[in-house]
Amino acid sequence: MTDLMYSYTGWQTPEGRYGGQFSGKVKERKIKMTVMYTELAEILETIMLVCFGFSWPINLIKNVKMRSAKNMSLSFLLLIWSGYVAGVAAKLIKLFTPELTNPTWYLMTIYIINLLMLTANLVVYFRNRKLDKLAEQK
Repeated sequence: MTDLMYSYTGWQTPEGRYGGQFSGKVKERKIKMTVMYTELAEILETIMLVCFGFSWPINLIKNVKMRSAKNMSLSFLLLIWSGYVAGVAAKLIKLFTPELTNPTWYLMTIYIINLLMLTANLVVYFRNRKLDKLAEQK
């Protein structure tokens, strides 16, 4: 029995031969389309992360200047923070199981930068909440 590994391009033997129901040019086209869709998915994920990446510093600056936690939502920040942690975990899984797909360092880097920005927003939230309590005591 031959050892088979599953990858985005289909079933593959250790020698590099592809199995499955297609053969010849149809199989080649299927493999190329799968690779193309995988690359497109990574490009779209990168765009999403960059857009979020630009919004977190803007939000952070606004919250630092506002000096109040009244318009901030801790549950929202924690929910988004959990999503970024899950994204980093997914990239680490891909890193340690390269037969799934090639690890994408640039995506993991963007996830980590966004996670750090969001963590800074959480720190500012608690600082602003403390400032709100001090203002109420006066």
